[in-house]
Amino acid sequence: PQQVVIIPIIKKDNAELVTDVCRKVAAELKRGGIRVKVDERNDRPGSKFFDWEIKGVPLRFEIGGKDIENNGLGEEGSLVLNDDDTIDWIDGDKEPVTFKRAEE
Repeated sequence: PQQVVIIPIIKKDNAELVTDVCRKVAAELKRGGIRVKVDERNDRPGSKFFDWEIKGVPLRFEIGGKDIENNGLGEEGSLVLNDDDTIDWIDGDKEPVTFKRAEE
């Protein structure tokens, strides 16, 4: 099962850029041992959110043009790939959530 789903928030003028960034983020997460899926279906974002929530995916990233312009994954937090192959999700003043490489 997936640990993270990335949902591109696409507009007509930025589809290729947003999709490329989503794929790069997914590749970094996979490199860190995280099971991740980029949802590139031709559905509305709300439909995708519902589908992945029903499937029980614990973490969802929505990446759009404004997030890319602001050089982050949105105003809600940021993703940091650490030297020890862990990945931290930092959300404001809350404690960071650390993802470790999946055990094989």
